[in-house]
Amino acid sequence: MKTRLGMLSAAILMASPCLADESRGIETTSVQWTVEEGGNGHWYQCVRLGYAPEHPGTSWTWCREQAELTGGHLATITSVEEDNWVRETVVMPMEPPYLESAPQLGGWKVDGQWQWITGEPWTYDGFGPSEPSNDGDRLEYWRWCCLWWNDRPDGFSDSIHTYLIEWEADCNGDGIVDYGQILDGTYDDFDGNGILDCCEDDGNCELCTADVYPDGTIDISDLLIVIAYYGLLEPAAGDVNLDGQVDSMDILGVLDQWGTCDAP
Repeated sequence: MKTRLGMLSAAILMASPCLADESRGIETTSVQWTVEEGGNGHWYQCVRLGYAPEHPGTSWTWCREQAELTGGHLATITSVEEDNWVRETVVMPMEPPYLESAPQLGGWKVDGQWQWITGEPWTYDGFGPSEPSNDGDRLEYWRWCCLWWNDRPDGFSDSIHTYLIEWEADCNGDGIVDYGQILDGTYDDFDGNGILDCCEDDGNCELCTADVYPDGTIDISDLLIVIAYYGLLEPAAGDVNLDGQVDSMDILGVLDQWGTCDAP
């Protein structure tokens, strides 16, 4: 039986800063733009290829493919607020200095019009004063000044050493970005593709939170644990609805989920 503890070792690995990977480069720590701070709840991460012989430079398309292998996509910046937050929180802290990096973004020109690869409306742009200059049909942050947007060709270039990943998928429809639920161990991602295993298997991603005595069945054992921790503000167990305390709502949760637990 799988529980919400999930693959904690995998989650710790994915969340660790500066992970070396021969195929994908050096990953900074992923950061969430939380709803509480006015964000969209999405997660972002810079991946730096470095200047090693195996990564003398690459293409925008290659960066896009690598981002999508993680279950995300090249970042799409759809507002000035998102632009400012990504630049200040995700790009500027990179090492080596961000101005040498030319981070690749998920914008491209199709039939003469700039579009996002996700299909989101192109309602905002952060191009610099002289941009776009028709240098190409792919989008990046301009590395030499101010992190304005810059248009560039898709092909191989020794100036492409960084790309930005954004995760926003919510395959189970619970209103929470899947990537964060993989990181915190709520759901499993055994194959590491950034997609919840339960979405790929049978589509059953409902959490069995009432199985507080983890034996695969919700019965009197679980109810007694909830009663034992009743009233505690920082319970070690019994918090069925995950609101930080054990109360009558958790008892109702046990009764509502009574029976066999088949959740992921």
